[in-house]
Amino acid sequence: MGEVFWLAAALGATSLMATWVLGGMAGAGLLGVLIGGFYAVNWRGIRQPNLRRPVLYSAIALIAISILAVWLGVQSG
Repeated sequence: MGEVFWLAAALGATSLMATWVLGGMAGAGLLGVLIGGFYAVNWRGIRQPNLRRPVLYSAIALIAISILAVWLGVQSG
């Protein structure tokens, strides 16, 4: 159940930050790409106990990318 929490947290943070940094449709488009790619890579990891760690790492990576995007947005703004 823990990996589901991290997945939700990562996607939520990514959606908020992408929308804030890029604004409107650009943020929504980026979010769609991220969600699609995340599920394509990690769907088996969510279902199989021996692959839960890659799901957690991917969630952490998404959060880190979101924070980096916000930082770059603030620096350029």
